[in-house]
Amino acid sequence: MSKRLRRYVRTVTAAGALGLVLVHFVGRGWDLTDHGVVFGALLALIVLGDLTPLWTARRDRDGLVPVSPVFALAMLLSCGVAPAAVSAAVASLLTGVVRRQPTTAVAFAMAQRVVSVLAAAVALWLVGSAQFGAAVRIDWNTVVPVVLACAAFIVVSLLVTSLATAFTARDNYGPQAARPLQVWLRRELTGRGRYAGLLLSLAPIVALATERHVLLLGLFALPAVAVSRSIAITAGRDHQVLHDDLTGLPNRQLLADRLNQAIALARRHGDKTGVLVLDVTGFGEVNDSLGRACGDVLLQQIAGQLVRTLRGVDTVARIGADEFAVVLHGVRNRDDVEVVADNLRRALATPTVIAGVPLAVELSVGAALWPDHGGSADTVLRCAESAMQRAKRQRGGYRLYASSSRGGVNRMQLLARLRDGLQRDELEVHFQPQASLATGELVGAEALVRWRREGRLVPPNEFIPIAEHSDLIHQLTRYVLHRAVRQAGVWRDTGLPLRVAVNLSARDLQDTGLPAMVAELLESSQLDPMWLELEISEHSLMSDVERARTMLAQFRSMGISLAIDDFGTGTTSLAHLPHLPIDVLKIDRSFVANLERHADDLIVRTTIDLARSLGLRVVAEGVETQQVWQRLAHLGCQMAQGYYLCRPIPAEQLTSWLDMIGRRAAPYQAGLWQRGSTQEIVLPT
Repeated sequence: MSKRLRRYVRTVTAAGALGLVLVHFVGRGWDLTDHGVVFGALLALIVLGDLTPLWTARRDRDGLVPVSPVFALAMLLSCGVAPAAVSAAVASLLTGVVRRQPTTAVAFAMAQRVVSVLAAAVALWLVGSAQFGAAVRIDWNTVVPVVLACAAFIVVSLLVTSLATAFTARDNYGPQAARPLQVWLRRELTGRGRYAGLLLSLAPIVALATERHVLLLGLFALPAVAVSRSIAITAGRDHQVLHDDLTGLPNRQLLADRLNQAIALARRHGDKTGVLVLDVTGFGEVNDSLGRACGDVLLQQIAGQLVRTLRGVDTVARIGADEFAVVLHGVRNRDDVEVVADNLRRALATPTVIAGVPLAVELSVGAALWPDHGGSADTVLRCAESAMQRAKRQRGGYRLYASSSRGGVNRMQLLARLRDGLQRDELEVHFQPQASLATGELVGAEALVRWRREGRLVPPNEFIPIAEHSDLIHQLTRYVLHRAVRQAGVWRDTGLPLRVAVNLSARDLQDTGLPAMVAELLESSQLDPMWLELEISEHSLMSDVERARTMLAQFRSMGISLAIDDFGTGTTSLAHLPHLPIDVLKIDRSFVANLERHADDLIVRTTIDLARSLGLRVVAEGVETQQVWQRLAHLGCQMAQGYYLCRPIPAEQLTSWLDMIGRRAAPYQAGLWQRGSTQEIVLPT
């Protein structure tokens, strides 16, 4: 405890002690001849309200306002200031002893209650006509003084605690990292004030009841519980909207608000703000081997360790199934961020035992700085996520976003241009056909987005990964869905029913409104859901299996076909496959390309056998030669797509290509048409 905070605590404690002496010798109220039973009943309620509050915050005992101040104020009105102050102090003392709080904290809490009661008594004395410290009879003439007394109690109580919180923050985290005093006061008075006012408004009613008969206090048990529960429900809802249910940490929405606050504070003091995004390496294996319950316990322990390792002023949030984010205040340079990242990785490297199994957590950490890597909270967070993905691909460790290079700047510029391109309708949807390996019959087409800017096609690998790490991917996915479903309807009307496949990203699986949007799109287009197929990459699927399974089940219930894309490149557990509502496995092109040399014959064969045993269809991607095509047919693969069949081309050119080779059922045998004539139609990518 610093000198400033120690001085403040001593001042408040001394003020509380002086207040007790003042009300005992100067004020009236110890004549309890007519109020002895009322005093005893209210004292019991004050102590009980402190020891067993009717409600508390979700994961912390630091509720908005305990119930005991209601009865302390009622005692002030019914018995006088001296009994009320002493009772409040005794209740705080007993609570501190039971909860084993430090002596300094107990003394401070006692003093805070005494000072608050004393402030309410002063308000009664200044506005009313009664002698200082005397009991007040509740009637129309005393309504204004009583209301002001309640307000004085609330303001002084919150002011004293807010100052202590502000001083603690400044002592622990430095004057630049701590929030300004007015921020704490505004948060306390607005956040707790409205609930405190609602709860303390019962105090005059309780005092009025005691004037009639002490037994009437029992009638306030039900309304007190009702008001307390109402406040608890409201606080719980507010907490749930902004916090993660499992860990209690802030979610992505609250993280954005905290990051904006940190940036505003850094701008004021000329500092930097650091953002870390952390991914738990191998978390899926914990769920698979020990079960989801153990995985949840591990996430809770990780969350607790992160909070304990960081300063209280820093924000820790959970933003994904196994992803966390950290906002660092008062950062001087990138070395500070690296030190924090190293501390976090070392703190979590200590093995923790779950279900009798010692586990050492490894983190992939990505970092970014404001304003070095972006001028807005959203940009800095995206940069940190991008750096984390790079660290993850390199098997863990720490990576700082490489914005010092020209490429980093170009990525941000490219994202801005892509947003502009969406508005200017610069994007196109090309289609790559899929055919049966046995008959050569066309069975579908994959919709692939292309960006034509200033007369040239931007390579997909230049803009799609950037979009996938931003919320822009939602707009991009919906754009492709609209174009693909509309084109499927056009082909159906012209006698060419083809199933159209559209890719979904990991972020799309977090878009809870996507299933309803797809259902509305299919209905407005009058397209049977069987003609739409949604593809989810193996990496996206495994990033949050439970969320993916829930959303896929919604699509399956609509009759939409589902596929796992790039199968074999991720970490899909075989235990998950039988329980996923999927219809298709798409073998990644990296395995298919090597079939010409028979290098991956075993992998492809095993995948085909696995799919057959699960009743799934298999599509091979990246087929570029006749030899690979025939080899896949021999292995029992059902469908294929690739340059050997046709490159991705616009819908109207694909229609023309189909006119050349025939459009009806089994119109051609694969590999027997003249490919030369199609090259004039195909646009180079």
